[in-house]
Amino acid sequence: MLAAAMSKFSDFLSIVARVAPLTLALIPGVGAAVAPFVAMAIAQAEHIPGATGAQKLSAAVAITKQGIAGLNAAAGHEVIDPVVSDDALKHGISAAVDVANLIQKKAITAPAVPGPGVSGSTL
Repeated sequence: MLAAAMSKFSDFLSIVARVAPLTLALIPGVGAAVAPFVAMAIAQAEHIPGATGAQKLSAAVAITKQGIAGLNAAAGHEVIDPVVSDDALKHGISAAVDVANLIQKKAITAPAVPGPGVSGSTL
């Protein structure tokens, strides 16, 4: 039972890592460059015992900002703009989690497209 839950959680984190760049690229003021930090932050925030969704979101924002600051400091110059607003990060992180949840729950299904000559086809 625990192994199945851990596998499902690992699958969720794997999905987050894959969808974060595309999802974050669509959020004004965030950009795909922060995706590795967001994926790491979501993973860390999900491990906070007893935390509410809002607490995990706040933690993920703080962890993401720490990651950006650390990268910039290690590089000795600005690699990623550190002036990403908390609000933009909240929207980006929430969107990445929402998309990952939809994929994990298999709520996104491609509709069947009829082939040429099949009733309903516009080809």
